[in-house]
Amino acid sequence: MLMLHFFKADKGNSPRETKLTSVLNLRKAVEDACDLDLRKIFSELTFVGVIDRRKALIQYDTKMFLTSTRVLCQELCYQMLLFNFGNLGAIRLSPAISVAELASLALQDPDNGWTEEDGPIAELAERIVEILVSKAPIMREYFGLSVSEEGLLESIPVVIEDYTPSVVHLATYVLRLATEVEWDDEQECFQSFCRETADYYAKIALTKEDQEYKWETEHAIYPAIKQYLLPPKSFGKNGTILQVANLPELYRVFERC
Repeated sequence: MLMLHFFKADKGNSPRETKLTSVLNLRKAVEDACDLDLRKIFSELTFVGVIDRRKALIQYDTKMFLTSTRVLCQELCYQMLLFNFGNLGAIRLSPAISVAELASLALQDPDNGWTEEDGPIAELAERIVEILVSKAPIMREYFGLSVSEEGLLESIPVVIEDYTPSVVHLATYVLRLATEVEWDDEQECFQSFCRETADYYAKIALTKEDQEYKWETEHAIYPAIKQYLLPPKSFGKNGTILQVANLPELYRVFERC
């Protein structure tokens, strides 16, 4: 089993402002899609508790809401990567791990769809190393993700303070950086990199102990949601947040009992 020790590195330099049109366009798309009513709910939320490994309960004013933690975390991480572009800290991996080893592990996972027709795993793994080593300067400068010239993964981004993503999903993340990021177009590159990274970081509920999961959910994820998330309008329609109770109405019911 892959075992890693994580050390969070400081950002060091003063925040940089980006002038890249591609990044500014992606940020604007997030801002334009924001639902102001939902933003008010999230910005004034009180965390009530974890329901299960997918859901949590929050309160806004006198209303109670059931929320999809993974969906919220995924969108939050995407936005954090965009709005902290070029200013992300790094979680340093100790020891650094072979990208080829991670790629091989991912390709052996049936969920990732490798077949013999795709070619030998060892050859594909080396191709993944070549891709990520060639793109290492971009990932290091803008996102705090470091791959050495020797093909070692040295660090991944700090996206949410006090939150570390699951090591179990690291191999698939590395595979998808090589295969799913649109490296040839600047805006699509940054968008797809942020989406893939957000998807990896949002896989919070599958491998962690209950105590650790609940602590991170209450003390890292939802405080960041409260402070930073610009919820898209779709969240009010797709079940990401659902009102489940109005406290004054509940009190009246209890009074009649």
